[in-house]
Amino acid sequence: MPPEVKDAVIIAAGKGSRMLPASLYCPKEFLPLIDVPSIHHIISEAVRAGVERIHVVISEEKRAFVEELVNLSDKFLPDGLEAELPTEILYPIPGNVSLEIHIQKDQLGVGDALSCALDEISGPCLVMLGDNLLMPEKLVGFSKGLRANPSEASSELVKEYNKEGLAIAGLTSVFEEGVSSYGVVEMSGNMVVEIVEKPNMTRASTNLVLCGRYVFPPDLGEILNQSQIVKMGELQSIGMLMEYSNGGRLIGHRLDGYKWYDFGTPTSWLNAMIDHARYRGDIEFDF
Repeated sequence: MPPEVKDAVIIAAGKGSRMLPASLYCPKEFLPLIDVPSIHHIISEAVRAGVERIHVVISEEKRAFVEELVNLSDKFLPDGLEAELPTEILYPIPGNVSLEIHIQKDQLGVGDALSCALDEISGPCLVMLGDNLLMPEKLVGFSKGLRANPSEASSELVKEYNKEGLAIAGLTSVFEEGVSSYGVVEMSGNMVVEIVEKPNMTRASTNLVLCGRYVFPPDLGEILNQSQIVKMGELQSIGMLMEYSNGGRLIGHRLDGYKWYDFGTPTSWLNAMIDHARYRGDIEFDF
């Protein structure tokens, strides 16, 4: 059996350039999906996967926002409102889970962001992109917009890792016109054999894409420190994944049954809000 996955790394250091000017006031990872900040959903998903430590990689400008995650219960609330809010809102970080903050000084991509946290991680880790949500298609148990049962997308990846002991990449399918915006994956059985970053539609032989969820073995730091990957800059994450793939050590796991929401642009955020509202049973959707 491989060692247990006790650490989750949430990558949330990006400047949010495509969300300006809104991201000047609020990091895109804290923008709400209807009425709940997206990072709350990501934290709940990580906790559901059984981690004991959540590492958030951010820029210095976002530090205060992340620190507030452990202080929300101290906020002044009008009489009676506290009783209406679910525990997951007032205490997004459970008492048995620690929150670690890591500062990425220069935004040099996902690989560099991971390097900021890996000195404090000795085993395998769950990696989550902070502007990607994976919400169940069938929403149940909502109260004030937060589900009683968090997304199990990351739990699926952790279970797969526990069985195989190999790197796991979460995958989802998109419409053909969307493939040029993502890392497109080619498979052989359940193994990833090729990743093409943002290909032209004519070059994409599949519509299966990376969706911001991974589990990596304990050797992730060694992979990232390889000279040819260090030199790749913002494409380090693709180089890292292909290093696992070329060694026959990268499994692609399809995350069926989830809605994938990318908060990267105003349009994608708006689409996520509208789509999510259609499936919410606790609000009236009248447009």
